[in-house]
Amino acid sequence: MKAATLQQLQSFADNLGQPAAGPISDAPRKASERADVLLEAAREQSTAAADDGDIVDAVVVEDEEQPKPAAKALRDLGVWFGEAGVTVHTGKGSTKANDEARFAWIADNLDATVTSTKELNAPQVADAIKKLMQQAATRRADLQQRIVNVWADLGGNNQQLSAVFTREMKKPVGEASNADYDVFLQKLNNSEVTLDSAPTEGGA
Repeated sequence: MKAATLQQLQSFADNLGQPAAGPISDAPRKASERADVLLEAAREQSTAAADDGDIVDAVVVEDEEQPKPAAKALRDLGVWFGEAGVTVHTGKGSTKANDEARFAWIADNLDATVTSTKELNAPQVADAIKKLMQQAATRRADLQQRIVNVWADLGGNNQQLSAVFTREMKKPVGEASNADYDVFLQKLNNSEVTLDSAPTEGGA
């Protein structure tokens, strides 16, 4: 394709959202499966406590025996905070800023007040991962559309865009994270990537 219309570029944007091959695409599915397992365990535990017949004691036992999240689940949680755009601060003071953003999100979405994600129980972590995955998917679609819009304004076509992205980010479009899309969009907006840098027909 020598020159693409905006409609064709939109088609390219849609293709960006297709599942990628390899560990990047497997991560959301595996995280979701772990979240489902943790939530099911919590539901079974709550049912068992209710069968004891003492409602007051059941509530106490449920609170005391809520399973703690596995280290892998906490790592997944950290990744999805980044993919969802919650912890995007960098540079000096970024640790504090990211912590504040993370804990504010937890307060708003889990109705919990914490000073560390380690204070969350396993069902809360599983619930958080599911919500963050949805937020990350929305953010991904937005980043893709913005990239396509900027590239279309520059007069580029989708074949060039894919090649430029792969060269700049050192990975194929389908394996990119939201952080990769964000960096590439900043490069476009800052004119670090231009149509002049795109490969020409028959060129590298």
